[in-house]
Amino acid sequence: MAKIPILLAEADGNDKWRVWCPFCVKFHHHRSMEGIRAAHCHDNPDSPFRETGYILKRHPREKK
Repeated sequence: MAKIPILLAEADGNDKWRVWCPFCVKFHHHRSMEGIRAAHCHDNPDSPFRETGYILKRHPREKK
């Protein structure tokens, strides 16, 4: 089983978090809480995140 990557998320200003996807080369948006997420790599069938998903963590510079 592949290790689930951890991505740092930041607030997007709309009560959601955004996370940069290096495989899609764009931000994906999720609800604002830490935890495992299904990847939103809909435009990139070759993204490894589609298989593993990822864990969202609040970026340290973000206020709680």
